[in-house]
Amino acid sequence: MTPLKNPLPADFREHLHKTVDQQMAMYGKGRHTICRWRGLCGISAYQRAWTDIELDKLKTLVEDGYSYQAIAKALDCGRKRVENAVHRFKLSKGTPQARRVPMKPIPEDFVERYPTTTLKDLSRHYGVSEKTVRRWVVSKGLKRPQKGANVRAVDFTRQSPEKPQKIAKPGYMTAPVDRGYKEDSAAGEAQRVLQRDGWKPVVRCTQEGRQDPRGRFWICGRSVGISDSELIERAGRALRRMAA
Repeated sequence: MTPLKNPLPADFREHLHKTVDQQMAMYGKGRHTICRWRGLCGISAYQRAWTDIELDKLKTLVEDGYSYQAIAKALDCGRKRVENAVHRFKLSKGTPQARRVPMKPIPEDFVERYPTTTLKDLSRHYGVSEKTVRRWVVSKGLKRPQKGANVRAVDFTRQSPEKPQKIAKPGYMTAPVDRGYKEDSAAGEAQRVLQRDGWKPVVRCTQEGRQDPRGRFWICGRSVGISDSELIERAGRALRRMAA
């Protein structure tokens, strides 16, 4: 069997906690060779082993209740690396609160300052976040005095608004002219005959073709400007056609 060109060094496992770039500089090999060596040790290219010293420090920080971000900053590594190590080594098993930072106690003068100070100023004064200040407020059951307490109470219950009545403007027709308008004349009778025959629209109009109940001309279908006599003549033809 042909021996490997770059066999695994004897001390390589001792430096698994280092990155690939650090191992490349240490052994003077390329990335492909370093990744192959890490694969032989059961470590991926993006995974770093933990030393005993790092693990002891990690356990101490987890037990003290530091967050992932604070532990990563103390160990000079990434937050994801810390989170994976906590789950892999089961450092928080049986202690669900181990990763949480202990809650800060409520200051003694907080109740006195709250009514006259905003949440933003309180957070700056005590050096905490506004979320912590809100938690203090809820735990103490504090409420700010309502502004304008001397103002007359107003009933804000929802009521259905009354619909205003529509008032027709002079000379404005809210409905088409040929609806509900009856003209007692020969032309009016001719209008109703043509409407029964299926002609639409049959309405009075002006000489310019604008609908007007007082106009002297008619609109019958597509014909515009028909006189009364022409409308009556069309109605006669319609009657004869319906009688046939």
